[in-house]
Amino acid sequence: MTTYEHILETLRAKPLTWVVTGAAGFIGSNLVETLLKNGQRVRGLDNFCTGYQKNLDMVHAAVGEEAWKRSLDFMDWQCGEAKKLGLTLTMETLRAAESNLVNDLPSLVRYLDELGRDNIKPMIDTCAMAVAGESMEDWFAAFGREIIHMHFVDGTPHFHLAWGDGNRSLDGYMAALSSNGYRGALTQEITDWRYYSEPAKADEQSYLALRRYM
Repeated sequence: MTTYEHILETLRAKPLTWVVTGAAGFIGSNLVETLLKNGQRVRGLDNFCTGYQKNLDMVHAAVGEEAWKRSLDFMDWQCGEAKKLGLTLTMETLRAAESNLVNDLPSLVRYLDELGRDNIKPMIDTCAMAVAGESMEDWFAAFGREIIHMHFVDGTPHFHLAWGDGNRSLDGYMAALSSNGYRGALTQEITDWRYYSEPAKADEQSYLALRRYM
């Protein structure tokens, strides 16, 4: 075994999260591809002064289906373990900056269909939904009452904000929930840095905004 092969084997045994600067350049994109193909988690940064989007597109094409299959295999195992405990899992979409797999409604529909497990249900993250240009009506048309959970937050549409700090329509969201008979959970995933010093105030702000619908 060569030194290079030994390094790859070590990395595959204990995956890490890597930050690659210049990820859209020739060297950076090849590094990103190699890391992803060996089971690593990667965050790429590039200002595109000398890098190209086409390099990242080529990486996505090279590793996308392989990563998709690996994710399905792991999720199938996870669903099996959850079923032994009588648990139902939920799965949301993520923004493209967070994952190169399930980034929008069509990809989640495909993922859950290929997975074929009855103890994993779709959930909405209103931030990821809005960034993808989707609406609640789109999601209810696709999944109906299979949706059992939501990260229900304001946004611009980016960011996970307390209600009142973004530009999402709370009235519109609540009307969509009502018209579609939603009875699942609404949770606040408020993560923006502005709330770090006084998180309770963000919770109170959202509670007061939501209270009039209760």
